[in-house]
Amino acid sequence: MSELIGLPPDLQPGLMPYQMVQSVVTYAFRVLLNTKHLYQHVDISIDAVSKQLTPTLRQLYPDQQNFEFQLSKTLHPLFGYWHPGAVRSGQNAPVLPREIMIFDLPTVKMFCELCEEVEPFNPEPQTCIEMRRENEQVFSVPYLCQGCKDFRLTFMVMRRDLRLTLTGRSEIEKIEVPTYIPKDVARHYSSAVLAYNCNQVLPSLFMLRTLIEQYMQSVLGRGKYKEADQLCSAYNATLDDRFKSRFPSLPVIYGKLSDALHAASEDAELFESQIREIQKHFRPKRSWEEDG
Repeated sequence: MSELIGLPPDLQPGLMPYQMVQSVVTYAFRVLLNTKHLYQHVDISIDAVSKQLTPTLRQLYPDQQNFEFQLSKTLHPLFGYWHPGAVRSGQNAPVLPREIMIFDLPTVKMFCELCEEVEPFNPEPQTCIEMRRENEQVFSVPYLCQGCKDFRLTFMVMRRDLRLTLTGRSEIEKIEVPTYIPKDVARHYSSAVLAYNCNQVLPSLFMLRTLIEQYMQSVLGRGKYKEADQLCSAYNATLDDRFKSRFPSLPVIYGKLSDALHAASEDAELFESQIREIQKHFRPKRSWEEDG
């Protein structure tokens, strides 16, 4: 489901209407790069922007006819060519079209692999823009970590009319795995979340089931149980009855995931509910084992 974008909630006061519209594009890029994953998108809502612009334009242009003309004029650049203000036209740069929306690329917060933590990233001026056809552009946007000043991330963003889609990134998204997830299956957890973030629901369900299966194998001895039913029963037998009565069951979760995979059911709600159940199993299990 797409997220609708209007004026940013932290809009600087005192801006002129055309500046407010420019800030909408900046905000759309900020939401997309900060909160969305590969192949997800945001949409600028003309209805929302129009409604938010109305009080300012009414003050400037009380006459109804003039107000409607100025509103249309103010919104019009959104439907033209978008160009980041920091990108300079060089000798080989194409001539910019007349209808142009100049906007600022936002600062974003991303995981830096050199700093090994989330840091602010600033856009660099080497942004490349491909104009495919009217109202369709591809932006290749490089960002530099402000912590180490060395790690770079480049994003590819597709614009179709008022929709922005994150279609690529130079480094794969870093998935933070909860510390209570056992280390030997942490990679399966991150692979499941990454697949889900990229709208690959069936692979994400498969990786969740793999996490459970590999964890139970590690507890019981790899290769000892060939059949899933035997593996699940044997794992259940290792758990204290008090634990089993209070917390979610990995064999039950395994069964639900298996049913979805056998039916090729791309059930996003199942993924979200069962990853929570997995968390609810492992979080207390770690404390349970530490307490003896």
